[in-house]
Amino acid sequence: MEVNKYQSTFNSTTVEELLSISDDKYTHPLLPFKAATFTKRVPFGREMKLAHFLIDPTWTFLNHGAFGAVLREVLDTSHKWQTYVETQPLRAIDRDLLPLLVSVIRKVAKFVSANPLNVVLVPNATTATTAVLKSFPFQPGDGILYLSIVYAAVLKQISEVAKLKSLVVYEREIQFPVTNNEYIIKLVETALKECPNLKLAVFDHISSGSAVLLPVKQLIDICHKSGVKVLIDGAHALGNIPINLTDMDPDFYTSNAHKWFCGAKGSAFLFVKKEFQSAIHPLVISHGYTRGFQAEFAWIGSKDYSALIALNTAIDFWEYYGADNIREYIHGLNRKAATMLVNTWGTQRIAAPELFRSMSVVIAPLHKICTSDDGEKLQDWLHHEKKIECSVKEARGILAVRISTHVHNDMEDYVKLADAVMEYCKQSTVT
Repeated sequence: MEVNKYQSTFNSTTVEELLSISDDKYTHPLLPFKAATFTKRVPFGREMKLAHFLIDPTWTFLNHGAFGAVLREVLDTSHKWQTYVETQPLRAIDRDLLPLLVSVIRKVAKFVSANPLNVVLVPNATTATTAVLKSFPFQPGDGILYLSIVYAAVLKQISEVAKLKSLVVYEREIQFPVTNNEYIIKLVETALKECPNLKLAVFDHISSGSAVLLPVKQLIDICHKSGVKVLIDGAHALGNIPINLTDMDPDFYTSNAHKWFCGAKGSAFLFVKKEFQSAIHPLVISHGYTRGFQAEFAWIGSKDYSALIALNTAIDFWEYYGADNIREYIHGLNRKAATMLVNTWGTQRIAAPELFRSMSVVIAPLHKICTSDDGEKLQDWLHHEKKIECSVKEARGILAVRISTHVHNDMEDYVKLADAVMEYCKQSTVT
């Protein structure tokens, strides 16, 4: 595409043109400053934590699934962009920003096997699911299907949209322990037959609280056969598991980059099938409105876009260390750690081992009826007394511990957790 060398490139009419250029003719723009590069490999585990993360080494950090943990190099790129913007704001925002955002979109789309024209950048998955639910062309009386393991914020979105648009909501409860995918598939198949006028189903790719990996491709297929569109909340997916959106074929899909991908806070993507792009709008209406899906999401006003620009460096990290290598380590460590906890505590996982990836949920060895307050007490005790950050939740009177594993963790972290929880239980401080 020819552009006047003196013209501002922040022209919303050029977004789709930049994304439409074939890979063999497209050249990624360079960052306007020297960004960190990865030139020396370090082993996964404690050395990785010290080399690439800012996590305080005196802490045992086992809750990566909450808000993630940014790479040092990614945060450095983010800060450098912020500084660069202020050296000449008009140059940075009006001329440099859009081509760089397009470059990031193209890279992210490639990582998840999607057409870049169907991908936009958003601050987080919550923003994306809200935009889809508020924009979806519902009619009064239409139905939305979700499972009981839906993320709490998404459930609030569904409830609010249902109230605003006079929709019918259908929940199907997941009973634990879950032993196989067939149980979830049959649950949804039954719901599709029983729930009238369904228009949209909302599923997690990996549930937040229970950490279960859902068979989303199969769920999408059976929903499509019933004429039901599907929104996948993949908040925990990017980096954690391979994503192939072309093969998966969702109507809408979102994932955070600040969790398992180790991006900066405020980075995520939203995928929308072309047939719905004219209907889906961002929550903030700005200059790109009515000028196309990409244009509307590219600019949502003056804000800090540094987290999105820094995805360049996050992608470099994944390419340098190898996505398959990273996943092999964190998934293997998770299986080993969860098995050790089960054996040490004499309990069990809440689902079959094959349904977990880099998070697992193991029942704590508290042989009494517990409340949510008990869960908070244990989590607080681990935090304040042992400097262990780990999620503890209560469900039906049972406390369960959700562990996260990433490249900055090793088995020593989980041995500390196992011993600490046993100590807590022996003290019988839960009332």
